[in-house]
Amino acid sequence: MSNTTSHTRCTGCGALLPNIDGPTHKYMTSTPACYAHFNTILAAEYSDPLLLPVHRFSVDTYAVKHPGHDKTRQQIQSVGLHLARLGLQLGSDLPPRKPMM
Repeated sequence: MSNTTSHTRCTGCGALLPNIDGPTHKYMTSTPACYAHFNTILAAEYSDPLLLPVHRFSVDTYAVKHPGHDKTRQQIQSVGLHLARLGLQLGSDLPPRKPMM
């Protein structure tokens, strides 16, 4: 007997992940597995102050890679905002913000 898990390609970023049931974002397009991975990353960032400086990169890159397919005003503005923030972060010589403690 083989123990195989079916996989599905994320409709947003294209990652190949186990096929699971679960929630997805309200308007960003992804599979439940990809959204679960994203939430695991967010939980790690929120629980470790050393990871907070990269939090914006995580949110912005996920949002850009999972823009949604309906092309609603909210989706378009979201992608625009996250692309602008990535541009500012990547184009700056400043280091990521230090967490406030």
